[in-house]
Formats: sequence, structure tokens, C-alpha cells
Amino acid sequence: GVYATKVHLPDGTVKAAVTNVGLRPTVEDDLGLVVEPWILDFSGDLYGRTIRMEFRARLRPERRFESLDDLKAEILRNAEQTRSLFSIK
Repeated sequence: GVYATKVHLPDGTVKAAVTNVGLRPTVEDDLGLVVEPWILDFSGDLYGRTIRMEFRARLRPERRFESLDDLKAEILRNAEQTRSLFSIK
């Protein structure tokens, strides 16, 4: 499913994220089960770093979209839901 989460970064910063837990059915990349946060208002490289995540609300079940553009539009809608949930402008 897709969740509104809080991500605790290695430097102590806490950011909101839209997090997918599942199989990424639209992308079909055979990675198996993944936990994939999109951290809002963040740019940087966290590969190989440890983060802590707090799952706060389930936004929707995971599902397959007809196109990547449809998926991107839904993720942006989920980001707005997350911003609203956490009162972020």
C-alpha cells in the first residue's frame, strides 16, 4: 500500500514522505517486495545510509496504473494528502 510517513534522516532532520510498500506493479521490475519512500522537499543521496520511518496513515492500496504518467499524477495527489495530514505548505 501507499502511506504517509515521517522519515528521520541521518543528520537528525525529519521529513514527510509518501511511501510505497509492495511490488511496484506499474513498473514491473522484478525487485520483489520494496519499501520506497519519496521524501518531500528533499534532495540528496541517501543510498547506503540508514533512515528510520514512522508510518502515520494509509493513503491507498497499491495498484497497477495504465501509464507512468497516471502513476506520477497519483503520487503527486498522495503528496498533497501527506502535506495536508502533516500541515505542511
